[in-house]
Amino acid sequence: MRKNIQKSLILAVAIACCTMVACREKPGTPISKHTFLLEMDFEDWLLRQAVWPANANVQLLAREASDSTHAGAMHPVDRLAQVLEAHAWTDSLPIWFPDILAKGAADDPSILKLRQAYGNAILLVSKSASRRLQDSCEIIVQNDGRIEIVTNLSNSEGNLGNLLQLEGKLGFYETWNYDEVIAGIAKMREATFRIEDGDTVFDVFDLGAEHQTGFGQELTELSFVPDRPVVWFAQTADTATVGQIFRTHSSNGAFPTQIKFAWSNTELTTAPGIFELIALKTMDTGKPRLEGTAVKFARQDFEPGTVAPMVSIEMYKEGAWEWSRMTRSNLQRCVAIVFDGLVFTFPTVQSEISGGRSQITGNFTVDEAKTLATVLKSGAYPAKVKIVAKNGR
Repeated sequence: MRKNIQKSLILAVAIACCTMVACREKPGTPISKHTFLLEMDFEDWLLRQAVWPANANVQLLAREASDSTHAGAMHPVDRLAQVLEAHAWTDSLPIWFPDILAKGAADDPSILKLRQAYGNAILLVSKSASRRLQDSCEIIVQNDGRIEIVTNLSNSEGNLGNLLQLEGKLGFYETWNYDEVIAGIAKMREATFRIEDGDTVFDVFDLGAEHQTGFGQELTELSFVPDRPVVWFAQTADTATVGQIFRTHSSNGAFPTQIKFAWSNTELTTAPGIFELIALKTMDTGKPRLEGTAVKFARQDFEPGTVAPMVSIEMYKEGAWEWSRMTRSNLQRCVAIVFDGLVFTFPTVQSEISGGRSQITGNFTVDEAKTLATVLKSGAYPAKVKIVAKNGR
């Protein structure tokens, strides 16, 4: 029996093989350009996509297809096509990679589908890099699939090291409703509100009040839904400041101890440039109730009898038990799917989900559903990523 979770936040991730992302520039920072070149391990990525990664021929294919990628002269999927032709393995692709080749138009070449899937993975990493770096930067996905980052801050290498080694984790969180944290928000506002010489110097509400929130009014208490986990709105330029204020007052005891805050991965469709801050409920350890390693399988699918995209999930046995308990205890509440510190979606649980299989439905495009499936299936980044070159100027 299918049990659906209704998706409440529309993802807006464009899939492309060549992408540039512009990061914020911090005023007053001396300009010193640094360039980093990142590479996602194609062999690792390809083996993760295979239904039988231990198969000797699949391993040989992945190894040979990765041999020339470090030279940067050829896209790894083009090299893959050469290896397939050399070994006469093209007809084996649907057997080795059924999840990838089942997607897209029936007459699309298999290599095109593989290239699109690899492009999705590269875009996921490049978008994560742009969010994690706090300085002025350009991120360019090159034709060979590697990611070039040109940035200003001298400590960017450290930031990238943290990005590649510590981030990219997936978790399923319970959430706090707005009416459960409104008292903490009032304390936070009172503590940060300052008046000098009769003029308001700082009011945290000003970080949202200048902008429309998408609900036809400025940011006030009336902008929020009591039984939803959205506790703030902000433009991109204000997210770091607002986030720091919430974290500071969380540690000062204004909010429940088992709480952390995370921004939505995408802006509001009704208010471009505005992001939502979600209140997540953590375990005593600060971790999510269910970690991404519980996901056995995820894929982009279609709702039965329609062409509406959705995402199908299957959990491992232990994860299925916890997912059942988690959904049973959160009926008519939101659970949040968080990747790389950002909330990809926070659907409302309509019923207990047992058996470890569930579907996330909503206003997905095919590409949005594919991206979410990639995140869910990976449990972390879709493959190992490393810095292969750097220079400063």
